[in-house]
Amino acid sequence: MTASPTSLDHLHDIIVPDPVPWLPLAPGWYVLMFALLIATTWISIRLIQQWQKNRFRREALFELETISPSQLPALVKRVTLSIAPREQVACLSGDDWLEFLDQTGNTTAFTERVGQQLLDLSYAPAQSAGTEFSDLKTTIRSWILNSSLQTSNF
Repeated sequence: MTASPTSLDHLHDIIVPDPVPWLPLAPGWYVLMFALLIATTWISIRLIQQWQKNRFRREALFELETISPSQLPALVKRVTLSIAPREQVACLSGDDWLEFLDQTGNTTAFTERVGQQLLDLSYAPAQSAGTEFSDLKTTIRSWILNSSLQTSNF
C-alpha cells in the first residue's frame, strides 16, 4: 500500500532562517547614535553651566542660615553684584536700592513690607528683633532664589 500524496507523513518541518545579526548596524543607527551623543553632550554642558552660574545663590543661602542681622545688607549687596553690573548697583541707596531689589526679585516685599528693615540694619545694626529678623531672612531667601536682572532702567 502506497501512501497517499495528501498524507501528513510526507510533511517536513519548516526551515527557520538564522536570526538577523545585530552587527553591523544599518547606517541609520550610527546616525541616530551620533545625534544622541551630541544631544546628551549639549544638555550636560548646559546643565553644568547653569549649575556653575547659580553657585552664588547656593553660597548665599548657606551664609544666610548663619548670618547675624548686621551682615544682611552686605550679603544682599554681594548677591546683587553677582546679577548686575557694579556700575548699576554700587550707586544705589535708600528707596532706589529697595526698588531695585523689588524689580530684580519680582516682588514688592522690600518697598512695602518687611524688606524696609534692610535699610535700618545698614545704619543701626543693633536694632534687630527676633520675629522681624526671621521674616526679613525669609524675604531675602526668596529674593536670592528668584532674583534676576529684568530691567535696565537703573
